[in-house]
Amino acid sequence: MPALLGVGGFVLLWLLALALSVHAYLLLAGSRTAGDEARGRLIAQSVAQRVVRAESLGIPLHRLVGMPELLRQRLDAYPDVESIVVNDEMRRQLWRSDPRPDRLLKGRLSLLALPDAVVEEPIALSTGQTGSVRLTMRGPDLASFMASVALPLTLGCAFFAAMGWLAAWAAFVTTRRTRDRAVRLAIRDIDAGRYDRLTITLQRRDFDRRVQQLARGVRAVHETLERARRVVGSLRRTEPHPARRKWLDQLLASAEAGGRFAATTPQLRRLVAGDAQAAWVVSMLATTGGAVLSLAAQGPSVPTPVQTGMGPGAMAAMVWCTGWLAASAGWWSARLARASAWLVVLLGTSILGAGGLALGLHMPDARFLAAGCAGLAMGATLAATEALQQALRQRRDLRESGARPYASLAGWLLGALGLGPALGGLAGALPEGTMRMVAVVLPLALALCMTWRWNVAHSPWQTRLDAAPSRPRTSAVDAWTAIAVGGLGAIPSQFVMTSDLRFPVQAVCAALSFGTGLILGLADPGLSTPRRRRQRQAGGLGVSILAASLAVAAAGTARPVQSLEFAAAGNGVADVAAAAGVAIAMLLLAFALGAGLRRRRCAAADAPIHRAGPRTGRLALMAGAGALLVAVMAQAWPLAQQKLWPDPPRVVPVAGAPGSADRLGEVEHGT
Repeated sequence: MPALLGVGGFVLLWLLALALSVHAYLLLAGSRTAGDEARGRLIAQSVAQRVVRAESLGIPLHRLVGMPELLRQRLDAYPDVESIVVNDEMRRQLWRSDPRPDRLLKGRLSLLALPDAVVEEPIALSTGQTGSVRLTMRGPDLASFMASVALPLTLGCAFFAAMGWLAAWAAFVTTRRTRDRAVRLAIRDIDAGRYDRLTITLQRRDFDRRVQQLARGVRAVHETLERARRVVGSLRRTEPHPARRKWLDQLLASAEAGGRFAATTPQLRRLVAGDAQAAWVVSMLATTGGAVLSLAAQGPSVPTPVQTGMGPGAMAAMVWCTGWLAASAGWWSARLARASAWLVVLLGTSILGAGGLALGLHMPDARFLAAGCAGLAMGATLAATEALQQALRQRRDLRESGARPYASLAGWLLGALGLGPALGGLAGALPEGTMRMVAVVLPLALALCMTWRWNVAHSPWQTRLDAAPSRPRTSAVDAWTAIAVGGLGAIPSQFVMTSDLRFPVQAVCAALSFGTGLILGLADPGLSTPRRRRQRQAGGLGVSILAASLAVAAAGTARPVQSLEFAAAGNGVADVAAAAGVAIAMLLLAFALGAGLRRRRCAAADAPIHRAGPRTGRLALMAGAGALLVAVMAQAWPLAQQKLWPDPPRVVPVAGAPGSADRLGEVEHGT
């Protein structure tokens, strides 16, 4: 049912966004026509001024060269310009820009397009004659407008649908499924004659009293037997005849033979969906932490006084490295503090809020401060949720409603590498101010609200963390997996390093692909040999596609740049192929990671969870090493480009006389 709600929510959100986009197009199309005319007149005036400047130097109008290059530059600089025509004084066409090849779709949807705006600017020549520059601005049409907003709207709807699905899953598991399981366990105990324990839930609902009624019935049976024991005991003390005392003992034994009763009071067994609660809280807090890391990797909007000599790509990877290292420090600090789990979550939200506030207020050099606060909060919250799962498997009065020992780490990865960077990319497209702050802090508020709601009497959230003993060694598979995870977190941040990319579509696609693959991997049991072989094949294919995509993107940026641009903002085939390849690789690698995480955690479910807990702090350090490796690659790539592909000299046509530094063309000799 949660999956159906997620798919249905995505469809409804997409249809609503489509309707709102069409309505916005109809409202803004009329006002854009006047704006297109004003912009077109300014562009035509700039072209006319260049021509007049060249003509004032003694170059006849019809003998200028370099005009096609100048008109082509104007078309490339202004995508809304349809064509530019230069006429002489007899209105004869001298030069015309090349037609754009993307007019077929607009011709098919002519009823949805506004008429083109045509502007004609005169050219006052020194001879007294007058030429003209005729410029046509492309009128807005619904097809081009929807093509520009379709992908951002789809990604936004996918993100909110994923959040809605996760909320529906958490609500379903912690309420209805927990109550149904409690009812089944109570009925099973009654059928087996187990009247020595009561199955109850912590969050009770007035509309569903099945658990309470069954517990009340079991308690009534136990109290009836207790009264019978007291009556029989009183009669035995006053009855002098041995045969009658024996008959009373047989009567009490026959009453107790049909079931199992406690000596004094029945044992309470509280059924709690602790794994789902831990997954929800840690995923929401990690979502905010991942969004803060993503925004910090994008860089501040104002310059900072720190000059490190690193390019933007290396700085972005170093931000993620700082976050991973701070997460390790936060995990160990929370373990050593020995505080309650809910108190650790509360402190984590405060630290994360402080980091986001420092980033939002544009404090000097706030990138690494925000990354450190986000890492500390995420690491401490992960330690708290692992302690909660440990308490569920050690306390005799608690029982987990579902066996998900991988819930904490899976939710943490989903928020930090999936939903968090996606939220950071979507929030980066919003204007700086209150709306961006609200969008980033909303998951944090949801985590804090549900922690406060679940922190009731006898709740596992009141468990104190302890300094669990360390394992003697970490396996090589875990180490390399952690390094790969750290690199996967830092690679999508390179997409937002292009200066002309306002909305990081590639980074959001990669983040959502990672989240989708992780969920699919967690849903795959993967215990049989064919499924394990399929998971290994998916991981190997993901590594191959990722390497090929990065090679294609790196070859497309074969020029000296300041950062390692894994995908440029243009519409080239190499850029699109690199972005799509990275998204597919993220999907496959996350699938293999989720399946392996579930298999390894379920295989070690019989062992105490604290034996796998301290390994999390070590793996966070190794993830930081993976992000540091990406930073080194990002810093070293420009040097390699300068050695392998030096910049060729570029020729830019400008206006002026022959031999001058600013010219439009030359006088054609021999004519």
